Amino acid sequence: MKDRRGDPVTSHLAKRIGFLPLGIGTILMSLIGLANAQIYSENSVYEEVNQYPVPIELIPKSQPEAHKTLDNLSSEQDSIDVRTLAKLTPDTIGLLDENSGGFPIDFWQGTSIEVVETLLSKLPDRVESSSLRSLMQRLLLSLARAPEHSDTDTPVALADGSIFPESAFVYQSPGMASLELNTLEAQRRIVAGRLLEMRVSRLASMGDWKHVQQLIDMVPPDQLTEELLERRVDSLLVEDRSDEACAEAGLGIQRTTRVYWQQVFIFCQLRDGKVDAAQLGMSLLIEQNEGDPAFFWVSELMIGNRPLTPNGLKRLTPLHLSMLRHARRPIPEFLFRSGDPTLLRMMSAMPPAYIEDAEASEEEISDRIREAERKRLLAAERAVHLGVLQPEILREQFRAVSFATTKGGSRLEDIDADDIEGRARLLRIAESQTIPAARAEVIARAIDSALKSRRRVGPDLAGIASVYAPMLLALSPSNEMLWFAGHATRALLALGETKVALEWLALTRTYARSSSEAAEIFASLWPIDHIVNPRPYNTWSPHRLSQWEEMRGGLSSGHRSLILNLFTALQDPIGSEDWFPLMESETRRRLEQPAPHVWHGLTLAAETGRLGETILLVLIAMGEDSPEEAAPLTLQKVIASLDMVGLPNDARQIAIEAALGRGL
Repeated sequence: MKDRRGDPVTSHLAKRIGFLPLGIGTILMSLIGLANAQIYSENSVYEEVNQYPVPIELIPKSQPEAHKTLDNLSSEQDSIDVRTLAKLTPDTIGLLDENSGGFPIDFWQGTSIEVVETLLSKLPDRVESSSLRSLMQRLLLSLARAPEHSDTDTPVALADGSIFPESAFVYQSPGMASLELNTLEAQRRIVAGRLLEMRVSRLASMGDWKHVQQLIDMVPPDQLTEELLERRVDSLLVEDRSDEACAEAGLGIQRTTRVYWQQVFIFCQLRDGKVDAAQLGMSLLIEQNEGDPAFFWVSELMIGNRPLTPNGLKRLTPLHLSMLRHARRPIPEFLFRSGDPTLLRMMSAMPPAYIEDAEASEEEISDRIREAERKRLLAAERAVHLGVLQPEILREQFRAVSFATTKGGSRLEDIDADDIEGRARLLRIAESQTIPAARAEVIARAIDSALKSRRRVGPDLAGIASVYAPMLLALSPSNEMLWFAGHATRALLALGETKVALEWLALTRTYARSSSEAAEIFASLWPIDHIVNPRPYNTWSPHRLSQWEEMRGGLSSGHRSLILNLFTALQDPIGSEDWFPLMESETRRRLEQPAPHVWHGLTLAAETGRLGETILLVLIAMGEDSPEEAAPLTLQKVIASLDMVGLPNDARQIAIEAALGRGL
């Protein structure tokens, strides 16, 4: 189609349909949509596929017992029996229970649904920390007794005499305004799954689409809300399963007039080359003042035009990104730098896209292609760091990089590990080594680069460790590998492989008396050893701190403050004399801290043992910051709060991440 640079969406369509009255245009859109939907339904290869596949079983064999507990839940307050509601509601659905990494079934006890929903809406979208991200995922995926409504909720009496809280009817379906309902209809409203919708929404925001799909698959078909159906289609688009997404869209526009389904349907028409029909649908959305600038922008790109990027564009949805993928157009640089997890994941799987120009030379085109390939590698690396892409996918992309286009020479010391192509080369060299010591030497180079960079120009220690995880886990602690013990311990702890890390740490302890190298490595790891392994031989004392400081050749005020904060949070007996050396440094700092209501809310939740509420406030207090970036007092507060509610392992993992991230 002819390139119409800068033309508005309705450039020629306005002349064709602009004279139609609003009502006629709406009816025409509905008729066209139904006709096309029927075509999709009849021709779709997925029509015979079960629309609601059997959910993947992630809960262990004890799951029936967990459901049995849910089925027998009851409330003794006011003698109102809600056992049937607990059985029906999808808000209790989860992929994890207490025996499979989740939390106890009553972890919302003491916290009202109103508080839970408010706090869920405040969770960060991007979580840099692997330990905090794990905590957030487990909270959102855990099987749980749904939180109750607050005591101030106004009761509503139904036609049959049943009493339910007024807030149970807030999220009623369109067209269902009357509260004069029988019990079954009331139950259907109450089990609409608002809490589940919010959990799914938070998982989607952090880019965890695999679990979004699995949670939705567990909901009975007759209890799937439009919100859940839309997120299911989003997950299909993220995975580039557009045939299935289009089949769902064909059903969606027959079921509802929600704009989302109309936009997906227009995408499907453009994908299939039905440009005129898609343009008609776009024009009708504009006539109805529906849709968003980003959707019309990517639609024009799919048509073949070159529209200007909309002003104020901050985020692209899975639908927008899927349309860009089919248009083979590059993602704007400012959106790439924003680090949205879903964008990075989808970009890592897209063919390298660049701006074509008939007047560009072959050399310029070659440079653009190379830069597009480089950006895709960076997107994949960042997606791995955010936990939304499997490390093996990044390894495969690293293996596919042509050595002819990489920087640096063939010697290990000549490779620039701060460059993405250099990191790809390092992985290839490490995998080519057959001698463990030679392989460890390459891995050590990558780890040193990550420790030095601290995410300024490359991945952090956890990111590098995830890429080299198979090789790290295959190396065995031995006398010949003693020099590598410090690197291995730090990388494995960052990876969450604490048991294996302690084996390497034990190696240095064993040889510390006979080897100066082992003694130096073991001493350098003392703070980490104390956090991970608080046993009698490595208890806290000012003398131990002085020894460690002397071994390091000094200790900055920042490192001393971090250590004392971490040890205080873990209930070590830190005295005023331990803090006094810091008085020579600055005595006032301007640091970002959680708002007072978050700070005091966390205090109250932790002191009263409200587990779920404590976790939510911990995540809000930390925000998008990683532990090493957090203000010292915030870090101390978060660690102490988690320890107080019975999550010492999570508390220590956050402390380890902070210590490693700050180069201890």
